[in-house]
Amino acid sequence: MTELASFRPAVPSLTVEPRKFGIVGRPTNFVVAAKEQTVTGRLFELPVRVRFTPAAYRFDYGDGTSKTTTIGGRTWKAGNALMFTRTGTSHTYKRKATVTARATVFYSARVSFAGYPGWYDVDGYVTAQTRAARFRLYVAHTVLVEHTCDEDPHGPGCPGTIH
Repeated sequence: MTELASFRPAVPSLTVEPRKFGIVGRPTNFVVAAKEQTVTGRLFELPVRVRFTPAAYRFDYGDGTSKTTTIGGRTWKAGNALMFTRTGTSHTYKRKATVTARATVFYSARVSFAGYPGWYDVDGYVTAQTRAARFRLYVAHTVLVEHTCDEDPHGPGCPGTIH
C-alpha cells in the first residue's frame, strides 16, 4: 500500500460562479473538473497502470458548511440555466463575508500489472483537493426606478452615474 500511495491523480480544478463574488441569499454555483485518469509507473518491480475514477465530491463552502455529492456539477451555461439558479452543487450564503471554498475529489482506484490480465480494485479512496477559491459575498439592494439603464443610461443606479 505504501508503494501504491505514491501514485496520485492530477489536482482537480474548482470553478465558482459568478466569478470572484457571490450574493447573499442567492445561489453560488461550484463546479469541479475531475476526470478518469491513468497513471503509469512501477510497483513491486513490475510495470503498472493505476486508474483513478471520480466517485464522490465534497464541497467545503468556506462558511462552516459542506456537501458531499456524486456529481462535480456543471456551469450555469452548460446546464442552460440562468445566473443564480440553484444547482446540485450550489450553496446559498447567509452573511456578507470573504470566504475560501475548496473541494475534495474521492477517487476509486484500480490497478493493472503488466503481464497479468485484467484490472484489480483497490480498497478505499484516494483524495485530491482543489486549490482554494477565495471570494467576497455581497448584499444586493434593488431600487425601483422608472426606466432601465438601457432606456436611460444616466438614471439612478446606472454605471457611471452618481445619485
